[in-house]
Amino acid sequence: MSDRLRGYVMQLNNYYQRHHIPPQSYIRYSESLPVGGRGDQCVATVTLLNYQPPAIYTGYGVGKQSAKEAAACNALRALGQLP
Repeated sequence: MSDRLRGYVMQLNNYYQRHHIPPQSYIRYSESLPVGGRGDQCVATVTLLNYQPPAIYTGYGVGKQSAKEAAACNALRALGQLP
């Protein structure tokens, strides 16, 4: 996993905890591998259940963890926590 895609899952959990929203109840991840036509890339989605309809963000990466970090990064951007 590249250094630029580390820690976003933790940052997303911390964001929810700071806002007194239990992350284990409102953040769901799903991963699949590999994505057709993308070689060895995996895809992951993060679903934020405290929105109606739930907000869904997708990330791609080499390996499930990298894809999960990319999805969390996209969610943090949408929440205004990253540039």
